[in-house]
Amino acid sequence: MSRPKEVKTLIGGWVVLAVLAGCSERDPGYAGDRASSSAAERRSLSAIFADVGGYPGRPWYRDGREVPSPVLSLAQGPEHCNWQGALFLGGDGLPAPRDMRGGLWTRDPKGVLTHFPQARLGFRARTTLPADASPTGFRQGAVEVWTAPSDAADFGYLVHADKRSDVERWVRGGGGCA
Repeated sequence: MSRPKEVKTLIGGWVVLAVLAGCSERDPGYAGDRASSSAAERRSLSAIFADVGGYPGRPWYRDGREVPSPVLSLAQGPEHCNWQGALFLGGDGLPAPRDMRGGLWTRDPKGVLTHFPQARLGFRARTTLPADASPTGFRQGAVEVWTAPSDAADFGYLVHADKRSDVERWVRGGGGCA
């Protein structure tokens, strides 16, 4: 995906700058496209996360450019493990230390990950960002990924770009379904 293309045209002695941007070439939540407010931007995080779908999910963007799913993806848990009630955010771009918990952040408000009760216990649907939190630059529509050095080994934060008070804390770990 690319940023909108600029085309300069001479019309009646005037130079006209036109911005060409097909809908298929940009993320509707890209910061450069703030003129229109989509329905997704008005929904809460919990409503947005109710409709994620399976892997690889919708694309993520960084600096206005789409990143491939190995860099970052958000997907519903697999049906064959009966984990559809959980969401997983993971990829090589996720700023989490690598250890035995892997490079995933998990959202499990229903407790479907019985092998990993920390996912339900540590998840916070309504929380505030730690004082040292900052954005990673990853964005999908109205959702931004944030981290805080004070607890980056254990948690990640998903923040509504337009409603900064709408913040969720996700727990690191929880994968393992084969």
